[in-house]
This record gives sequence, C-alpha cells and structure tokens, in this order.
Amino acid sequence: MAANKVRLKRIQTQDQNLQFVQDNIDTALQALQGVPFGGGSFVQVPKPPAGSGPSALALVTGQDNVFQHNLGYVPTYVLPLAPDAQATIWCTARTPTSITLRCSANCNVAVWVS
Repeated sequence: MAANKVRLKRIQTQDQNLQFVQDNIDTALQALQGVPFGGGSFVQVPKPPAGSGPSALALVTGQDNVFQHNLGYVPTYVLPLAPDAQATIWCTARTPTSITLRCSANCNVAVWVS
C-alpha cells in the first residue's frame, strides 16, 4: 500500500522542554499515520459541482457498478457512507484503478477507499 508519511522537521535546540514537545508531536504523528483509513480518498463522479464535497455515486441494483479511483493501488478498504436508501452495499472487485460495487436497492452513496 502506498503511504505518504509526514516526518516532523526538528528544530535543533538546547531547550529540553522544546525537545520534549517535539518528541510528543512526532509520537502523535506516527500514531495517526498508522490508521488504515488515513491514506484514502473519496471516489468521485466526473466533474462534481465546485464546493459540493464528495459526490454521491449512483448504484443500480442487479448489475455491476464500476467506478474509477485514483489510489494507484488495490484498495484494502471500501467504505460506503450515507446511502440515501435502505440498501446493502458490497464490493465485488478491486483493482489498482477501479472498484466494482453491487447493492440490494437503488441508491446514491459516498464511497471512501483506502
């Protein structure tokens, strides 16, 4: 899995309090970067309206719904978020460029991949 790790730029100082703060910040950053959902992105439909946030993907029951993602690797996690209908949503295929979703009822849903 591709990961962009942020390294804390340390300030060289004789001040032990500042060194202690830098150590704590570095420890906190390392813990946050270990969260598996941190390196993902929302799957977007082409050209969502400006300022609209993540766009909902339209899923149709009884067929494969294929969407492109920009991760560049096979996602480990596919999280459907806030469907607008009562539906079960599952992923049937993952590739380095796309995901295939199926659903039990037609719905619109935001999808996070990581």
